[in-house]
Amino acid sequence: MVLNNLQFPMKNTRYLLSLAITFFSMAGCEQNKNIPYSSEEKIDNLLHQAETESIAILPIITLSEPEISVENLSLSADYLVKEENFTGRISYDLSDEWDAECVEQIIENKGFTCCLKKLKITKNQYEELCATMRIYHSNQIPLLKNEFESLQSLNDSTSAKIQSAIDSMQAKAYTKDQFLNAIDQLRKTYKEQLITQRIASKNLSRLSIQYRNILNKIRSILDEKQFSSFYRCHKK
Repeated sequence: MVLNNLQFPMKNTRYLLSLAITFFSMAGCEQNKNIPYSSEEKIDNLLHQAETESIAILPIITLSEPEISVENLSLSADYLVKEENFTGRISYDLSDEWDAECVEQIIENKGFTCCLKKLKITKNQYEELCATMRIYHSNQIPLLKNEFESLQSLNDSTSAKIQSAIDSMQAKAYTKDQFLNAIDQLRKTYKEQLITQRIASKNLSRLSIQYRNILNKIRSILDEKQFSSFYRCHKK
C-alpha cells in the first residue's frame, strides 16, 4: 500500500509535465501565427509601424525659453536612417540644420539598421546594404529638409504665442488656470497644424514610399531566413 501511494505522485508529475510541454508547444505555435508568412505582409506591417510612429506627435513646451519642439522632426527613426547608422562611422553634418536637430542615438537604437547589424551577412550583402542605404538617405534628404523648414516656421509662430501667454499671466490678465489652459491649447493646435501641413505637403506619404522601396531592396538582398529574423527583431 505504501509503495502504491508513492507511485501516484510520479504519475501526476509526468501528467503535469506532459501538459506543460503541450502548453508551451501551443504557445510557440501562437507566436508563429503572429509572424506573417509572406514578405509583402511583413513589409506592410513594418511600414504601418513607421507611419504610426510618425503621427504620434509629442510637442514639448519649454517655458523658460519659451519655445516648442518635437524630437527628431517627430518622424519615425526609420525615415532618418543613413548608411553611417549601419556602418558605425557616424558623421554629424552640422551644415544641415535638420540633421543637427536629430538625436543619432535614437536613430541607431530604433531605426531598422539596429536589427540589420544583428544579422550574420556576407561581405557582398554588407556592401549591397551600404549602397542601398546611401541611395535611400539621398532620396530622403529633400523631404526631410522640407519637413524641417515647415517645423521651424510652425515652431517660431507657436513660440511667439507661448510668450504672449506668459506676458498675459505676468500682467495678471490670465489666472494660473487660464494660463495652463492656454498652453495646453497651444500644444493641441500645434499638433493639428503639423498634421495639416504634412497632409498638404504629402511628405509623409513620400517618406513612406521611399521606406517601402528600401524594405523591398533589403528583402532582395537577404535570404528568407535572414529577412524573417530582421522582421522579428524590428517589429515592435
